[in-house]
Amino acid sequence: MELLGRNSKRNNVTRLRAILAGHGRDRPPARATRSPQRQRRLDDQERTQLLASYNEGVMISDLAEMFGISQSAALANLARLGAEPRRGIVQRRLEEARSLYAQGWSLSRLGRHFGVNPATVRYTFVKAGVRMRPRPGR
Repeated sequence: MELLGRNSKRNNVTRLRAILAGHGRDRPPARATRSPQRQRRLDDQERTQLLASYNEGVMISDLAEMFGISQSAALANLARLGAEPRRGIVQRRLEEARSLYAQGWSLSRLGRHFGVNPATVRYTFVKAGVRMRPRPGR
């Protein structure tokens, strides 16, 4: 014990003495311990369903909940499957979006087409200087 006391950090010595003395055995730990994280891996069929749902416009948060994985895991799986990321999709396909808007498509319809919120389409248009139509009924 003496050798341990001189060559170790004090915390280890104090903890070892408490264990040997029987102190604190029956008490729960002072802070909650987290259970180990369990990884959920998707099989081939689930990955196919994930990609199909994503392409149908289901939001990432909903996909994560549906498959019991985190949002980052859903995004990582989609990236491995070669899915086009939605982030910035309207900006990347701005000419297509402008053309459809000029043909009379609503922001809502464009949002469904690109799998994003209509407000995202509007924000991208305003940022790009696209002239917005007046809202119906105004």
